[in-house]
Amino acid sequence: MSAERRGRGAGEALLAHALDILRERDVSWVYLAVRASNTRAAELYRRFGFREIGRHRSYYAEPPEDALVLAMDLTPRGCSGAG
Repeated sequence: MSAERRGRGAGEALLAHALDILRERDVSWVYLAVRASNTRAAELYRRFGFREIGRHRSYYAEPPEDALVLAMDLTPRGCSGAG
């Protein structure tokens, strides 16, 4: 995404919508991987309630980089999303 389009809330809106769909479908947990250097994305996920549960060493090839593994509990007791 180009720099002038960042920060307008599209990623937040898409993530909120995706999580709503998953909740409607009674999904209990969501897992994802994000480049360790992608601090903007990782912070967005954390604001929605994702927590780091691990790291995949050398997960990405081009360029080589670790991935943070994040998880979120979507059950009613675990929900703490920003939306």
